[in-house]
Amino acid sequence: MASQVSIFSLICMGITTIICLLLPITFLFIWKLKYQLSFKPMCIGAGIYLIFSFFLESLFTSYILYTPHALSDYLWEHSLAYALYGCLSASLFQDIGYFFAMKKFQSDFPTQSHALFFGIGFGGLEMLFLGFISMWSALSLSFSINSSGLTSYLETFPDMQSAALSLINSPAYLFLLTGYERILIFILRLDLSIFIYTAVSKKKYLFPTAIFLHALFLLPTLLSQRAVFGTGNEITFIIEGVLTIFISFITLFTFWVSKKFS
Repeated sequence: MASQVSIFSLICMGITTIICLLLPITFLFIWKLKYQLSFKPMCIGAGIYLIFSFFLESLFTSYILYTPHALSDYLWEHSLAYALYGCLSASLFQDIGYFFAMKKFQSDFPTQSHALFFGIGFGGLEMLFLGFISMWSALSLSFSINSSGLTSYLETFPDMQSAALSLINSPAYLFLLTGYERILIFILRLDLSIFIYTAVSKKKYLFPTAIFLHALFLLPTLLSQRAVFGTGNEITFIIEGVLTIFISFITLFTFWVSKKFS
C-alpha cells in the first residue's frame, strides 16, 4: 500500500487550486473593467450565496439529513429519494435567493451585464469556498503526510486516517475533474443569473424553468454519489460528459431566452 500522496496528485491539486482562485477573480476584473459597473451587484450576489446557500440551505439540509428521524432514515436508505431531495433543495434555496435579490434590488440590475456581475459574485464566492479552500486544505494535508510519513502522521492525528488514505489512493485525475466540475458550476451560476434576471424583468413564468434546469444539472452527480450507476473510472468520466452536455444545453437555451425576451 502506498504511504505518500503521488507527485501527480499534488500537481493536479495545485492546478485545480489555481483555477478555483484565478477564474472568479479574472471574471470579476474583466467584467468590472469592460462595463465600468459598480461592485454592488457582485457584492449582493456574494451575500445571497452566504445567506441562502452557505447558511440557510446548509442548516436545512443538516436537519433533514443528519438529525435522526423517519425522513432522514428514508432518504439515506433510498438513493433516488436522496438525490431528488439534494437537487431540489439546492436549486430551490439558491434560485429563490437569486429571484429575491433581483426583485428586491431591481434598480441595481438594469441590464444583463449587472445580472452577470451578480452571478460572478455568487459563483465566485462559491468557487473560492468549495473549490479553492477545500483543494488548498487537501494540498496542505498531502504535504503534511508526505513530509512526516503516513505512519507518523496517523500516530499524531489518528482521526485523519480516512481523509489521508483517500488522498493517497485517489487517482490523480480526480483532482483535475474536481476543478473541471467547479468550472461547469461557475458557468451554471452565470446562466442562472441571466435566466432569472429575464424571469424577474420580463416573464416570471420562466422562474420554475430555471429551478428545473438547475435541479437537472445536479441530479447526475448526486446519483453517482450514491453509486446508482455503479462505480469505476468509466462512470466518473461518463458523469462529467453528461454534465458537459447539460451545461451546454442550459447555456444555449439561456442565450436563446435572453435574446427572445430582450
